[in-house]
Amino acid sequence: DVLSAQGDLGQALKAYQNSHSIFEKLAAADPSNTEWQRDLSVSFNKVGDVLSAQGDLGQALKAYQNSLQIAEKLAAADPSNTEWQRDLSVSFIKIGDVFSAQGDLGQALKAYQNSHSIFEKLAAADPSNSSWQRDLSVSFEKMGDVLSAQGDLGQALKAYQNSLAIREKLAAADPSNSSWQRDLVVSYYKLASFVEQSQSGDSDVYWQKCLAMLQNMRDKNMFLDPPIANLLQQLQNRFGK
Repeated sequence: DVLSAQGDLGQALKAYQNSHSIFEKLAAADPSNTEWQRDLSVSFNKVGDVLSAQGDLGQALKAYQNSLQIAEKLAAADPSNTEWQRDLSVSFIKIGDVFSAQGDLGQALKAYQNSHSIFEKLAAADPSNSSWQRDLSVSFEKMGDVLSAQGDLGQALKAYQNSLAIREKLAAADPSNSSWQRDLVVSYYKLASFVEQSQSGDSDVYWQKCLAMLQNMRDKNMFLDPPIANLLQQLQNRFGK
């Protein structure tokens, strides 16, 4: 994980592969040990993440699909285990990301929809779980991106708006949570860009909200990563604020 964060993907991959070989032996030695099976699934995802970052989408997809197979078995064995259900949904998200990067929008949408159906159930089962609510907002956004790319503008808009509604609630519930504030900025950005490109309304409404959120984060000394800081500067120049 450290090597990956440092950008040393080659060494990170070696470390993950070393870990993976151990998990494979443990999982093979006792297939009934669900903890070891889950560990193996996670290691497939770790390897897949690095391969994806390296641009090896074909091998990344194989790793994610191997992880998915394990996650599906665990989730089916105990549908009440919310951790395993979330693992399954995350696997679908990762597979969807690869298909999307490969330009296979149909398969990407299917994967995102599979993920979304799980997140919907988790979020409905415990509306107070903010992490699951955020997961649901991300799945709406993922579907919105694909639907927009496919030209299904009406459904894309609905997906973006559903994501926004969740993020507005989360951001309002905890104004000090910089991650949720950033999520809301992203939603406003997505909607503003979508409306502007599709010429389906007044994009300035969302750009103004985006700017207000960014200025509020800045005034509260919340961390603005470079892309977000650049967006703030661009919007200030655009609206003269």
